[in-house]
Amino acid sequence: MALKVPICQLCWVSPAPTPSRDPGERWSFLVGQPLKTSFPSAVPGKEIFQRSCVIVSRKLSGLEEAMRIRRARELQSSVKVRKRPPLRRGKVSGKLLVPDHIPRPPYVDSGLLPELSSEHQVHNDEGIACMRAACELAAHVLDHAGTLVRPSVTTNEIDKAVHKMIIDAGAYPSPLGYGGFPKSVCTSVNECMCHGIPDSRQLQDGDIINIDVTVYLNGCHGDTSKTFLCGNVNEPTKRLVKVTEECLERAISVCKDGASFKKIGKRISEHAEKYGYGVVERFVGHGVGTVFHSEPLILHHRNDRSGCMVEGETFTIEPILTMGSIESITWDDGWTTVTADGSRAAQFEHTILITRTGAEDLNAGHICGSAYWSETHLNSPKEQRSSQLQQVVCSSAWSMRSGAGFTPASSSQGRTFRSLDLFLRLTVIPLSAASLWVMATNKQANDAYGKVEFSNITGLKYLVCTNAISLGYAAASILLSFLGCFDGDWLFFILDQVFAYLTVTSGSAATEVMYLAYQGDTEASWSEGCSYYGKFCSKGKASLFLHFAAFVCFVALSLLSAYEVFSKYEAPPLSSKDVGDQAG
Repeated sequence: MALKVPICQLCWVSPAPTPSRDPGERWSFLVGQPLKTSFPSAVPGKEIFQRSCVIVSRKLSGLEEAMRIRRARELQSSVKVRKRPPLRRGKVSGKLLVPDHIPRPPYVDSGLLPELSSEHQVHNDEGIACMRAACELAAHVLDHAGTLVRPSVTTNEIDKAVHKMIIDAGAYPSPLGYGGFPKSVCTSVNECMCHGIPDSRQLQDGDIINIDVTVYLNGCHGDTSKTFLCGNVNEPTKRLVKVTEECLERAISVCKDGASFKKIGKRISEHAEKYGYGVVERFVGHGVGTVFHSEPLILHHRNDRSGCMVEGETFTIEPILTMGSIESITWDDGWTTVTADGSRAAQFEHTILITRTGAEDLNAGHICGSAYWSETHLNSPKEQRSSQLQQVVCSSAWSMRSGAGFTPASSSQGRTFRSLDLFLRLTVIPLSAASLWVMATNKQANDAYGKVEFSNITGLKYLVCTNAISLGYAAASILLSFLGCFDGDWLFFILDQVFAYLTVTSGSAATEVMYLAYQGDTEASWSEGCSYYGKFCSKGKASLFLHFAAFVCFVALSLLSAYEVFSKYEAPPLSSKDVGDQAG
């Protein structure tokens, strides 16, 4: 759940009173109302004269007619694209009850809007385990809520299901009672940017809905959200949702200990702009942990905000992308915020833990093993749940090439690629080392023809040198990736191609040498050398087989690195005309 600020705010906003002018009231500024600008009254006569001059000049220049034609075309285009009614509020039912034995966040009993904490939330091992458990539960609840999304289902029904699942797990739904928010989850449909209140409105075929789940478990908040498709959604809207999720993934990929927070906004903006989408500035991510909302504020647009990430720190990244204007309007309920022009918006949110080597996505269910959240555990006696949840210990997923390149841990495809990449690089090391050792120690003496060793033959020397360099490169690439101090996917891509080329050429040269040694060459009157140096040829052949296996690994690495680099550059975005045709 995010916050709201005058220019950028956390994805949780309260129906707060008009902001105080007291600079000490920091939270009032953070959740402030829209800026109200007043202008000094002008002299009546002068104002009428200026207005008349503008009208006459527009008519004489033809500008008025041009503006009328352009506006008519814009209206025709907007009517063509948008064939659905605007979002309407439904009936909001009363808030659901939470059993007394479930611990509540401090703000629930106070009834006041909590002040934004200025402390970054950095956790020890115990705190990290608590955050993992809370975020794992939030992700599991969100997945279940997504299965309920279909036409004719009301957002109020989704709220009830989410509420029941959270309290059955012994946790508290964090939104409930936060600054007066009346429900246990946020449901934002179509043009609603965020903070939609569940009500009696039924979902329609072609809708999109963001479900924002936050749970309070064992003193920690776990926060996540996702935009789901309802029924048959048109292609432009599907693309918006897909790109928004990709923006989140790319933002997570730049996170690591010591990285600047402004890299997040830069990476999101770069990807969104490729497709012509706007990045909402009013709502931002936030620190999360034992406190629901704290520093740092995570800006999703380009910015010059100072500050760097610290190992053990947790915060949310939750970009909102729109198909049109990034300006927003908040309904009089004080929460529901929609796009000013009615264009659709999509949002994804994950809670991130900064590690030494990169970032761990705490909402990725596979990290802790989603099997833990089985129905058996959820239906176990309430007195056992708390101790069960506290025993959840998850191992951090080692992130290959942290900071760029592979998709973050939320993608199963990214995990597969990371594992395969690591396996191939590790395999190259023993293969190259064995091939190098076998060939470098290969020598044999013959009473009639003397002594032979690899250094006597240029092709074999090329093979030995290539194996030595390949061995060093494979070890260095693993070390750089593991330490997270290098994020040059382009350089990995180029070097993988280079070493694939080196291994195939050196292997070809050595193969030709061994072929002539076994078969001879009648035209050059060469006899079969292996008939005199059988042991040397046998070891040379073994070295070649090992070298060939290393070559296969480099070919596979070349394909992986090529896919990773070029998958960042997708098809160009559709033109306005194409978007209109598809949406119509």
